[in-house]
Amino acid sequence: MAKKKREEKEATEDEISTKRVSSWKLKLNRQELTHLRDLLSILLPNEMSTTVSQSLAKSQGRQPIEALLWQRVSSLCVEAGLPTEEDAPDFIVSASSSPSIDVFEITSDAMDDDRPSDESCNEGDEP
Repeated sequence: MAKKKREEKEATEDEISTKRVSSWKLKLNRQELTHLRDLLSILLPNEMSTTVSQSLAKSQGRQPIEALLWQRVSSLCVEAGLPTEEDAPDFIVSASSSPSIDVFEITSDAMDDDRPSDESCNEGDEP
């Protein structure tokens, strides 16, 4: 499976915040950096073009932050001589077995909410 290159606008620190925020140093060994690279690269199965990280960032309004984090991790991988982009392994989220299915009782309140009121039924329709 060919890994798609991350297509995203390069984030700059100015885009993330105009005010200074606290930051912390994190020292990673080679295995930890590899794991972080792989974790940020896990693709969602829909079109295999969006990572879990990008999807989470989008849902939380943190796309520039995620993009900058990826740039930093990718730069560190290059500096450490770790494979990146097409040379790095591919990972995808996927179901690995059939989902569990169970039977649950639907409460009458839930059913009433889904049914149209008597006034909205046409003649011959069931209420």
